[in-house]
Amino acid sequence: MRLVEEGKIGLDRPIDTYVKRWHLPPSSFDNSQVTVRRLLSHTSGISAHDYHGWDPASPLPMSHTQYGLPSDYPTTMATPYDALERPLPILRYNESAAAGLTTNLNDLCIFAAAGVKASARALPGRGVLKAASVEAMESPTPA
Repeated sequence: MRLVEEGKIGLDRPIDTYVKRWHLPPSSFDNSQVTVRRLLSHTSGISAHDYHGWDPASPLPMSHTQYGLPSDYPTTMATPYDALERPLPILRYNESAAAGLTTNLNDLCIFAAAGVKASARALPGRGVLKAASVEAMESPTPA
């Protein structure tokens, strides 16, 4: 969203406008409808295998957020349980962009706080994004 704010990309432009080394394969679908907005909202219909887009140098101090499981995950992650209270395995996902980001509660709170007002006079974004960008992120994606 920072690239959108800087005018370097447009949310509703086809992704092929910006991606030069790889292009969507021919298909029965209209590739011009695969836009930046649809990629960001996971409504484009494609996945990004081995996505490494999380920037550890993010302007938010989220030092416990990464793609993939942390090396100490058996001792730092909660154990999931099924409806009968049986422990479930912690899964490793192939599609990192859609399901591979791991974080802890503190980092999740930092991320959530960046999108809400700190006070009646403050705008969402906390200086990381403009309020209009936060609103765009929270708006429904056009069909």
